Amino acid sequence: MFQVPPPEGLAAVALRACGLAVLAVWGLRLLALPIDGEALLGSFLHSVHLPFHEAGHFVFRPFGAFLHILGGTLGQLLVPVIVIGAFLRQEDPFGAAFGCWWLGTSFVDCAPYISDARARVLMLTTGETGQEGWEGHDWFQLLSRTGTLAHDHLIARCAWALGALLMVAALAWGAWVVWRQWRLLETR
Repeated sequence: MFQVPPPEGLAAVALRACGLAVLAVWGLRLLALPIDGEALLGSFLHSVHLPFHEAGHFVFRPFGAFLHILGGTLGQLLVPVIVIGAFLRQEDPFGAAFGCWWLGTSFVDCAPYISDARARVLMLTTGETGQEGWEGHDWFQLLSRTGTLAHDHLIARCAWALGALLMVAALAWGAWVVWRQWRLLETR
């Protein structure tokens, strides 16, 4: 994880630096969006997270109703974790840093849905709001079953904060890898 492989060349290091800059700007734009609205759910990354969320319901269905409901969120969080693990296994810390950034965006993406648990006004994939199809609103179900529905906004802010922290940590990790590879190029 902390071992930096030798760089493939100056172009690869420069491309990684540019990629980090894009992720930093993209991340700042995501974090500037309000947590309690549809703006985050209208982002491009939400379209990336959504298939993994829906697949998670299917994958976790055999493990009972609670995990079936939680499975959507687990699915969209586990896929970036798997990506991180795959890159670490390949000894590619820059790729793992990207996976960490993706995981952070996934937590940020969960925040509006969690925050909407009591109000249930966000449009669901069914085309209904959570008020029309309450059984389809995962976080209303999860927080109601655990007696924590009154804390939906706090839980959402915690998910958002964890996501923001992961995104910043991923950028710092990626910048460290780029810097180390740049230094390795200088010593050649």
